[in-house]
Amino acid sequence: MSKTSELHVLPFEIEQSLISLGAHISRARRARGDTQQLAAERCGLHPQTIARIERGDPGVAIGKVFSVLHLYGQAHRIQELTKTDDATEILYRHHLPKRGRRRADPT
Repeated sequence: MSKTSELHVLPFEIEQSLISLGAHISRARRARGDTQQLAAERCGLHPQTIARIERGDPGVAIGKVFSVLHLYGQAHRIQELTKTDDATEILYRHHLPKRGRRRADPT
């Protein structure tokens, strides 16, 4: 493990979620009879990257994880993450600038 990743400790819940996601991806792959090698080839990744994703390694780029989710028909999970929740929308609107653009002087 690199020194930079040792400095960033993830909350327990996040680590567990990554491990669960990796296990889900592993089950989906094995249910289809795919090897890690085959999954890697289909996604354009290295087999070790597939293994890291399946272990829940937080250092794997999110795009690579999304690519594997898409491969196994789990794109709806990605779409769920992109939905805006009501609390965020309210806070966002609250922090928008209060004034609009000034109109040009009609004279």
